[in-house]
Amino acid sequence: LLQGGSFGAGIEPDAAGSLTRDLAPLQAYSLVGTLMNMVAADVNQCFDFGGPAFTMDAACSSALVALHEAVLHLRAGLCDAAVVGGVYLILAPDNIVAFARIGALSPSDACRPFDRRADGFVIGEGVGAVVLKRLSDALSDGDRIHAVIRGVGMNNDGKAEGPMTPRKEGQMDALARAYADAGVSPLSVELIEAHGTATPVGDATEVAALGEFRGAPGTRPTFLTSSKANIGHSMSAADIA
Repeated sequence: LLQGGSFGAGIEPDAAGSLTRDLAPLQAYSLVGTLMNMVAADVNQCFDFGGPAFTMDAACSSALVALHEAVLHLRAGLCDAAVVGGVYLILAPDNIVAFARIGALSPSDACRPFDRRADGFVIGEGVGAVVLKRLSDALSDGDRIHAVIRGVGMNNDGKAEGPMTPRKEGQMDALARAYADAGVSPLSVELIEAHGTATPVGDATEVAALGEFRGAPGTRPTFLTSSKANIGHSMSAADIA
């Protein structure tokens, strides 16, 4: 490049030096910092956790899939504590452009889940983590317990009109798995935190699945909510919220 040739006109060595003068030198985290599959391993090494460490990429459900795996590991006795996290940062405009072109982003710049004015979501950023233990261990350790996970369930919708088109049947199956694992009645739940992307197809499918799965109304009201109305859709970190 300095001498010119088939790749274009050459540049002077002094000019090349001015372009790279402020670049930080390569160090141990230069490569692994660009590999998304190294995130969990980096955290593990930083805090000297040991045990299983892996990164889940399941699109918008990544953090809940990670939580699902952590619950199974704890139940099986493969670990005694687990840190489950999710992170999404907008470092390049690619996703924003792509979602805008398929009509998923709100042109009014507002995320209104389950609202007749809903016209898509806004993209959010964030990072969060929770620490999980078996309830018996948390109690014996004197930990401050914020919540108890009674059950988990996971599946895929299978074949649909498109790779991002939800299916009511698939969502009902995931609900059935979670409630069966928890051993509770759907009508006993008073608050449901939904995916709620404020897209017409997504919201309608989710409400239809919940309504059909729950069946007859219970004796107490059930509230439906989505944190995306407040913080936007933080993609792979959405579920940790």
